[in-house]
Amino acid sequence: MCVTKPIIDTASTAFDLRLGWLEAFAATARHLSYERAAIDLGIEERQTKRRVEQLEGWLNRVLVLDGTPLELNNADDIWFLPIAMECLERFSASKTWPGNAPPEQVLRKSKTSNIRLLDLQTFIKLVESGNFKATAYEMGCSHDQVRENISTLQGALRKNLVRGWSVLQATTDGIKFLDTCDFILSSLFKSRAIIPEDYDPNKQKLISSANTLNIHRINLSASVSRLEKKNKPSKMDKLEIADSRKALNVLDNLPSALSSLSDADD
Repeated sequence: MCVTKPIIDTASTAFDLRLGWLEAFAATARHLSYERAAIDLGIEERQTKRRVEQLEGWLNRVLVLDGTPLELNNADDIWFLPIAMECLERFSASKTWPGNAPPEQVLRKSKTSNIRLLDLQTFIKLVESGNFKATAYEMGCSHDQVRENISTLQGALRKNLVRGWSVLQATTDGIKFLDTCDFILSSLFKSRAIIPEDYDPNKQKLISSANTLNIHRINLSASVSRLEKKNKPSKMDKLEIADSRKALNVLDNLPSALSSLSDADD
């Protein structure tokens, strides 16, 4: 008799979200600058931007609009930023509970930014099933992968979450952390599900592009005005004026759709 293996959809992109994406968004929202956010996080600017974009892709929402400085998309970030902050704060608070820390070699390779929703889901399923084999079977992954997920999670928290051999049980810290797992998973998945029928992330990106082009147009006009006011413009000044006027002409002849989007956003 063939028995169908119960596979949970943990291999899909739904559980790929990393807490590092939330950290990047929170830091970007605080500084309105990828560069300064990167300094806060101790990573490169391109990594910060990439993590924010990955979070936007996971949510199917635009959170940050390009510009100088960056702008938060009020239509989306006003409700999601507090959720992201609360998830990070709850996970961080989990580290402060007293408890026995896991081996040092585990600590060295584990960071909060690397924690995935998959790791949290793995812990919940492990506590429910009581052993690694049953958890691996239910999640449709290998026994070693379950161990790796739990090891990563324990390393980031700096404490043991389960104990036992043939039958595993949650430690005191693990029991407390279950509530944190439930909150993070339910909050983020609810946020992902709340998408209005008329929501169009591509339109938000177009608005961002229109705003950036308008800023560029203003800067070019100011540069031309400044150079033309000189009593004796140099040859380089004249070349810059000519180039700026060409650029302004290109901007003025862009599709009217961008201009209307920018006006609507104002």
